[in-house]
Amino acid sequence: VVLKLALTEGEKMLLLVLFSEREWGVFGLVSNLGSIVVRLLFAPTEEIAFSAFSAGSGSEEGGERRSSNLRLLRGLLLLQGGVGWVGLCFGPGFSGLAVRVLYGADWAASEAPSVLSAYCVLLFCMGLNGILEAFMYAQCSPSWVRTCNFWQVAISAILLGSAWAARSIGPAALVLANCLAMLLRSLLGAAFVRSHLQPSLAELRLQPVLRLF
Repeated sequence: VVLKLALTEGEKMLLLVLFSEREWGVFGLVSNLGSIVVRLLFAPTEEIAFSAFSAGSGSEEGGERRSSNLRLLRGLLLLQGGVGWVGLCFGPGFSGLAVRVLYGADWAASEAPSVLSAYCVLLFCMGLNGILEAFMYAQCSPSWVRTCNFWQVAISAILLGSAWAARSIGPAALVLANCLAMLLRSLLGAAFVRSHLQPSLAELRLQPVLRLF
């Protein structure tokens, strides 16, 4: 019970222990602002994705079902990942202006713009991870769920450790630690996609994505 509490509430505990009340306020302000995108865009898309993958078009043959799942997964990753990519590209540059317009000069002079910049990176990671996990939990077996639970504990421990190690940069440390955790969770989801669908590079059709880099 203590371990579960530490892993689920560890971020809040670190925030209380390592940072000042003003830094708590900065983190809360940025989290509330960034969560608007999560609540209005990401969460509904992920719920629809989970339902679609769970339905699985049972009347289809295995090969047809695999192809339709792969097309849907790719489309949703491009859609939600594209939203996150726009935020990643333009968000950090406009973070200071956004905080100044929405909350005033005092907050703009605080750590809020830098934390919001880091949160833009987190939104991109969350966008990819949300779709991958929607597919994974809709399709995986109970044994894979148990494997995921083990890795989630490890990832949570990494999150807490990295946030503590980077505490000198302020509340942005928590956001960047969450980015790392989301990337690790995305790798777990990608590993399931690789084992379950076994997509080839030609099927993924990544050329439009690679051009962005």
